[in-house]
Amino acid sequence: MNVPIERHAREIYTRAMYERFCYYLYKSGSFAIKERTRSNRFVVIHAVDIGIEGARQHIVHFDKGVMIHCSCGLFEHMGMICRHAIKVSTPRNLIHQL
Repeated sequence: MNVPIERHAREIYTRAMYERFCYYLYKSGSFAIKERTRSNRFVVIHAVDIGIEGARQHIVHFDKGVMIHCSCGLFEHMGMICRHAIKVSTPRNLIHQL
């Protein structure tokens, strides 16, 4: 894709981690932001689950570009940003942030 976040990942990750990151970057496109609040809390769900009661939701807290945390815990487990956090941190989604 050659987007800035991908170029940055290429510089900081090993080749194996970079390839995994690219997969997560691609998969982030299949998620939707269901809800966002003024306190930078986002509810992210898989796009095919929109409107389904009880669909699995991921809570992402985004602190103005300083820190991002997702309820899936991938970053704490592997040191890599997850697809839910990528969805929230893309410039298009941040422009529409409350």
